[in-house]
Amino acid sequence: MMQVLGRIFITRFYAQNTGFFFLLFYLLFGVVQGGQLITYHYGLLLGIVSNTGGLLLGLSLWLLYNFKCVWYILATLNNEEFAFLYQSLGSIDGARQRRIWLSVHAGIYAPVLLYGSLAVVVAVTKQYYAAAIILAMFNVLMCYGPVWIYYYLLQHPGAEFFYHRWQQWLHRHFHKPLPLFYVYELATRRTRSLLVLKIFSCVVLLATFSLMKENAYDVRAVLTGMLIAALLHTIVVFDHRHFEDQFLVFTRALPLPLWKRYGALGITYGVLLLPELGLLMIHTFPHSSWHWLLIILFAISVLLMFRCLLYFPRLDQDKYLRWVFIIFCVLLFMILGHLYTWAILLLQGVAFTLFALRYYRYEPQYEQVQ
Repeated sequence: MMQVLGRIFITRFYAQNTGFFFLLFYLLFGVVQGGQLITYHYGLLLGIVSNTGGLLLGLSLWLLYNFKCVWYILATLNNEEFAFLYQSLGSIDGARQRRIWLSVHAGIYAPVLLYGSLAVVVAVTKQYYAAAIILAMFNVLMCYGPVWIYYYLLQHPGAEFFYHRWQQWLHRHFHKPLPLFYVYELATRRTRSLLVLKIFSCVVLLATFSLMKENAYDVRAVLTGMLIAALLHTIVVFDHRHFEDQFLVFTRALPLPLWKRYGALGITYGVLLLPELGLLMIHTFPHSSWHWLLIILFAISVLLMFRCLLYFPRLDQDKYLRWVFIIFCVLLFMILGHLYTWAILLLQGVAFTLFALRYYRYEPQYEQVQ
């Protein structure tokens, strides 16, 4: 049975993600010369176990990989081609079934399990016992936690998970205003994409704060981290245009002044950035009581600028990303030159001008709304 399950889950997983593992192999082994390979990996592992930011970054990346593993197994179980697994595995007693699922999941999670074990060894060798305990407990949880999900799913075919019930509860109790239409879409139907985006964005900010020493706080460094976090949202902003083209065309006929429509966009991106806002308030209050407001206004202004660029219908994704890169470079130099207040005013001025000139003239291309 393990040979069959290995071919269904483990072999197919590595075959479908060949490109991902080639890239991972190159980053881990191809970027350094062979003689420096051990030193390179030892430095990486030491950076994980000796630094809180490095530990959080490593755990976050491993958690994302585990989500990928769990999602793959659940998608395979929901595939009609493998519906027979419910009868074959479901007839096995619970303890043996959980051992089988543990072997299957560990086979997919093996790259992280191996690297995490090496990190534990380095932590113990360097006497970072707290990091060693955290890493060991984390990897045990990452292996055993999904096993109970698979076991529950086989025992309850067609069962609804928490996010399905949460989505139904939101539909019944939450009457969303216009600025939250797209945020609601992300939270209910694109939960995994939103979760991955928020994890990466918050990891960038946490890494920024961890690299700054207590006596060397610099708002420019935080703004740079926030700029990178905003850059991660570019695909979401691009997708926002398609969502509006498909489902919110009717809003153009609503009796709303232009400034309210622009403000609604700002509210949308402000709500989308709430996790980052919480991190900013926690980490900037000890140094300044108003920097968090400056930084979040900067991020909202960047996203508004990215969105207003898309009111040119012939701006495809490639051209859009070129403009995003140009704006990123300009803003980076303005931040380094202490011109961040002027950067916010410039972004708002250009974004509102584009919005005012293009909003009612914008017509989505037909192929975009199929």
